[in-house]
Amino acid sequence: MKPDFKNKCPDFEISYSKKKYIPELITKIEEIKSNKKSVYFNFIISIGLSFIILFISYYLLKVTLEYKSLFSATMSLLSSVIGTTILSIAYGKLVTYKKRLNKIEKEKKKLDEILRNYQLNSETIVKTI
Repeated sequence: MKPDFKNKCPDFEISYSKKKYIPELITKIEEIKSNKKSVYFNFIISIGLSFIILFISYYLLKVTLEYKSLFSATMSLLSSVIGTTILSIAYGKLVTYKKRLNKIEKEKKKLDEILRNYQLNSETIVKTI
């Protein structure tokens, strides 16, 4: 006959290392969330800057077509590359921020689900340390 725990273990006890890990996890989440404003601010500034550079590139392309200037063509291509690079870097930083936040929040959610089975929550465990 198999024991029936109903998703619970009667002798459940949180290890000391897990008790120490919970406040660290909460601190990591708070640190990542505290960077939210700066990440979004940098994203908006970078997008604005890249669109300005891309607009300049478009203007230089018009000059190139009008005057058939090799210098304007080169500058147009260079500014297009710079604008696109800035845009992709800004997007990459935003995606990295969101991935880090989602990963650590999933980890906390899993931990909270386990603790909820035993009528515990992470805040009470932090207080008992």
